Amino acid sequence: MVDGEVCVLDDLGRSDFNRLQDRARRKCHYPGCDAVTYCIFDLLHAASSLVDLPVVLCKALLSELFTPKPSHDLLVVQSIPAEGLDLYAAALKLELEGLMAKRCDSDYVPGQRSSCWRKLKRPGAIPAERFAHKCRST
Repeated sequence: MVDGEVCVLDDLGRSDFNRLQDRARRKCHYPGCDAVTYCIFDLLHAASSLVDLPVVLCKALLSELFTPKPSHDLLVVQSIPAEGLDLYAAALKLELEGLMAKRCDSDYVPGQRSSCWRKLKRPGAIPAERFAHKCRST
């Protein structure tokens, strides 16, 4: 069992929420539509629960389970060991929405945000929760 989200990626590999919303309004695949990618962040269960293991170990197991392929269907999000503020500055330069900083020795806490995990958003970024999903068109 994994934790992740669907995204539409731009040419630089950045998530584009507006294009995802446009794609979600359609009932089915259509010629020329944007590819949807499932981005996997965490491995939660593989034969047994892994939520009590350190994030760094779960990321290693996740990389073993999913071999990277040149595909738009699946992306295993890699960890980047770095100082949080330096990485955040780099994310802002790339015009990313933000990043999730996780302490390497922390575990996965289902249903709540741990103090060991920090969501760092770009100033002015609008939380996805504010967008209501409306009826799809054909």
